[in-house]
Amino acid sequence: MSRVFTPILTEFSFCKGCFGVKAGTLRPSAVGRLLPVATVGFGSASSGCHRQGAARSGQSYFYSTISSGFITRECVVESLARSGVSAFSNRSLERASPVRTLKSQHHSKKGTVIMKPKEDTPEDHRRRSDFIRTLIQSPTQGGPFPLECACGIPRTIVQFWHRRDQLPSDVSDCMKSWKSLESHGFKYLLFDQEDAKQFISEKLGERHSRAFEKCYHPAMQSDYFRLCYISVEGGFYVDADDVYLGTTIDNLFNDSRLKIQPLCYDLVSESMLESTIFTIKGAYSPDWIFYFNNNPLISPPHHTIINRALAQSTLLLECSTGDLPEIQSTTGPGNLSKSIFELGTAGAEMKSSIHILYNWENTASTEWHLSYRNDSRNWRLSNKKQHQG
Repeated sequence: MSRVFTPILTEFSFCKGCFGVKAGTLRPSAVGRLLPVATVGFGSASSGCHRQGAARSGQSYFYSTISSGFITRECVVESLARSGVSAFSNRSLERASPVRTLKSQHHSKKGTVIMKPKEDTPEDHRRRSDFIRTLIQSPTQGGPFPLECACGIPRTIVQFWHRRDQLPSDVSDCMKSWKSLESHGFKYLLFDQEDAKQFISEKLGERHSRAFEKCYHPAMQSDYFRLCYISVEGGFYVDADDVYLGTTIDNLFNDSRLKIQPLCYDLVSESMLESTIFTIKGAYSPDWIFYFNNNPLISPPHHTIINRALAQSTLLLECSTGDLPEIQSTTGPGNLSKSIFELGTAGAEMKSSIHILYNWENTASTEWHLSYRNDSRNWRLSNKKQHQG
């Protein structure tokens, strides 16, 4: 029986006699009953599939982690019912919200029918918050890591600032604290808007490039780019306004789980809660919103959660017409948290896939007194507004 299927990251072809959940783990399948769709895997046609026509067939096939070793149309239908479909055609398939939330559709430039998810209800937000609270307040269990987490995390620190030639000196000082890790064997990379465009175009292609172009604010560009980069290359992405405090981070590379920071917002005080308050088992208020931050993102390449968040964000950007989309829920922490919730409720194992950073404040601190926070470069002042500059 199918457990869960992997969200789209990039498109490539598998031959008609194969499927796989990871490059190098391909097995024969029931060809005659496969449903042809474009799909994604953790490798490429050349590296992951050695049967005839893999790179030439022009067809891609749905694949999944299944117990029987075969993929049938019934498996696909069951997975669709459990996970939801938000875009489909003979060449593309993606998931976002469950089927029951689908509201409308439009056509992309290539003619793909894209189903637009309905806006979340307060009940949707509450269910997501409760699910994440359970994850945060439950100790991480041991056990084997999923197949997609079998590779290591590159020792690469990645940051973004939209205009390299307009990098504020106070932000540069924050970045230098991370660049200092080069002397400890880490690679440091700084991307600007043009660098990010080139990376996305070369590594992911036209569809993701168009989505990046729809990111109307530097913070949104940063959100989307980090998903693209970490999904493809893996590594350690951290925001430009975080200051490294000098503690060792070697332990964050000991295994291949996704490392993410838990957060909780109190609606009454309109402020963030200290982690020592909301991470205690049983701590709860109906006025608290539990979620995961997208800073830092520490992950191997092709992690299921990052792939899902990228697929969902890409779809939301594609569906954005008229009013500018809200940043947090489209590309930011809201999108990541929703991806974790939907994967978890569809049956994916979360506790062995993530490592929750309960004490991130011992590793880095956010510098709040920065010059850009007083103008349109601050996304909180520019959410759903066209950015100039």
